[in-house]
Amino acid sequence: MDQIDRIDFSTSDPDEAAAVIRDSYRVTGGVRISGDTDGFAFSQNIRSTADFAVTRFQCSVTVDYAGPLGGLLCVEQIHAGRLSFRTAGAELLTVAGDICLVPPHTPWRATSEEIDLAPLTLDRDRVADHAAGVSGIIPEALRFTSLEPVSPASARYWAATVAHVREEVLGNPAAAAEPLVDEAFRTLATGMLTVFPQHGAGSPARPARTRMGVGRARRAAQGAGVHRRQRPAPDRADRHRHRRPDRPARAAATVPPALRAQSPGAPAPCPARPGPHRPADGRPHPR
Repeated sequence: MDQIDRIDFSTSDPDEAAAVIRDSYRVTGGVRISGDTDGFAFSQNIRSTADFAVTRFQCSVTVDYAGPLGGLLCVEQIHAGRLSFRTAGAELLTVAGDICLVPPHTPWRATSEEIDLAPLTLDRDRVADHAAGVSGIIPEALRFTSLEPVSPASARYWAATVAHVREEVLGNPAAAAEPLVDEAFRTLATGMLTVFPQHGAGSPARPARTRMGVGRARRAAQGAGVHRRQRPAPDRADRHRHRRPDRPARAAATVPPALRAQSPGAPAPCPARPGPHRPADGRPHPR
């Protein structure tokens, strides 16, 4: 049975777009679209399972949001435009190329400007349970201590991990089997715990395991229909003999009814865009 919802949605109605963003990402404080809405364009692609969603959304004007998100953890990857978050004690400004965690523990306000955004949402309770399994923290006490990745390398790793899950798992109908979808969730949850600093209050602040399982998920996806040409691996002596010293080593939602009404397909192009999970009433989610 297919475990994946695939929805492509676009609209030129600002009110409809605001409702879709609010419901897709469970934005508890509301969504407001402002500025000149002449020629307004919004589009959103959702690939979601019961526990996570990989999204891409674009919006041609300024959007204001007020959180937190209901029951979700969200990592934003900004492809174009600007996104800012404001909490009681801090402000975070991001631009194209940045990755950040949506504030998970405190109320916040956010603004996006002509955005092209790729939100990745995970079920908060399942991530906490996963954290307890890999690092021994108390699930209810899981707290992230920074909205930014621990290093540029970890940000690149996160982007690569999300791309792998989007293309080789969610983008591959033959890979929709439950074991592979569950493996993808564990890969993303472990990645979030590794990329963003966190600890469990009242329990040892041990780091999450850094083994992501991307290789396992990739092999499973290949077995389910993603075929790549491979050369036989040379023995150790051959690998040493043919090494090229001048070549660097490779670096290691709910879907709302409004969206279901549209036929899957390529979304209408628009100047700028962002992405969800799955709410109780059937609409997708935001960051």
